[in-house]
Amino acid sequence: MSLKEGDPEHVRGYILYKLYWYLHSWVIPGKDPKRHYPLTDMKKGYPKQWWGRFDKEFKELRREGLVHIFSHIGGGEDHICAVKAEDAVVRGLVCINKYLASEKMPNLTIDDLFPKSQPKKR
Repeated sequence: MSLKEGDPEHVRGYILYKLYWYLHSWVIPGKDPKRHYPLTDMKKGYPKQWWGRFDKEFKELRREGLVHIFSHIGGGEDHICAVKAEDAVVRGLVCINKYLASEKMPNLTIDDLFPKSQPKKR
């Protein structure tokens, strides 16, 4: 069964895809976030009629341990980043790839998200 816009899994896949692929926004557990993004801006790019579903899906992703949500020091606005731990990334990729399939886009792998660094030339 293919996902449709507004389906809970479609919204979650969009959120994770945006965090990992476009924003490169993640946190390694126990460390400070590499980048983070305001929750209010995460809805941008998704059809407006479904924006009301985002708050529930943010909470679900946090409950599943796939995202980290925190108050930003500067303005107290809540920010979000994906969790960069192997089990979270693997589970997140399942959700992302279901979203991508529904959008007729190619699947991603861990290597697509986090390419192995090239050795430094001396």
